[in-house]
Amino acid sequence: MNEYYLKLKAELYAASDEQYNEFNAKIVNSEQRTIGVRIPLIRKLAKSVPADKRNDVMNGFFADPDKTYEDIMLCGIVCAGKGDYAQTRDYLKRIIPLFGSWAHPDCVIPSLNWVDKDEFLRDFAYLLDCNGQYEVRSYIIFLFDCLKGGIPVIAVYYIFAGYRFAGTEISVSDTARYVAGLFAVIGHIYPVFLKFNGGKGIATTYGVFWFGIGCENPWYFAIMLVAFILVLLFILITEMGSMGSLLGVTAFSVWQGTIFYDRYVSVMSSCMGYIAVLFTLLLLINFLTWFRHGKNLVRLFAGEEHRTSVKKLHGGKRGMDNM
Repeated sequence: MNEYYLKLKAELYAASDEQYNEFNAKIVNSEQRTIGVRIPLIRKLAKSVPADKRNDVMNGFFADPDKTYEDIMLCGIVCAGKGDYAQTRDYLKRIIPLFGSWAHPDCVIPSLNWVDKDEFLRDFAYLLDCNGQYEVRSYIIFLFDCLKGGIPVIAVYYIFAGYRFAGTEISVSDTARYVAGLFAVIGHIYPVFLKFNGGKGIATTYGVFWFGIGCENPWYFAIMLVAFILVLLFILITEMGSMGSLLGVTAFSVWQGTIFYDRYVSVMSSCMGYIAVLFTLLLLINFLTWFRHGKNLVRLFAGEEHRTSVKKLHGGKRGMDNM
């Protein structure tokens, strides 16, 4: 073990509280040894690790034969800190199987809010096949983040259901739900708290359209699921994750646009302004998602785009099984 890791571990142990440990050991319900360090102190200690020392910390941690509950928490948060995604992914695949309490994924995974969610979901899909409850929980916590697009859409739909713009046949909920969806996508791609550097918006956009179209008819939820499976099959066959995701989003927006056109074609001349807003919202949501994938498209047309290989996902699982 290297000197920096040992120094960090000594600081962690120095922050332990025996009285708190007796209480915390009952809460975390872990078979791992605990030393009683509060989460805010662990986060503060993890934040103190400079970027050029992260490798030292992680290598020291993996070589450490005596890992406590707090050691895993500390190094999990260090591992999840913003940095090189490929390196973070490799560390996560080694540390997630060590999770021994619900608190580990609940504290570590949210620290990955800088990671592109679609890439994470593809790279860690194998966790759903793992037997360990904490591996599955790690994936599901991240998956729930995709609901950021769907929840505001369906909430706004029911708030404005039944209302129409004065003197028109245009439903307020048709416009309002996609205004909410647009801002959900913007918030995902350009989050203020991450200095406007977020994800690529695919998962959030899928949530927007899944719930947005599902509002039209409950059966559409099932149809959307089938459509989503077709998108996954496209990615499986072509290994073009970015293009498959973008084509799926575009298809869903065209579907919603077709529904709007059929609904309002008879009042097109008298309500052109309102209808133009509806289609502009759909166009903007698509534009933001495609724009955010600009670099992926350039690499794709240059033949340099990263392939979304299912074999690699299974390889990751075998790698974890052999640890």
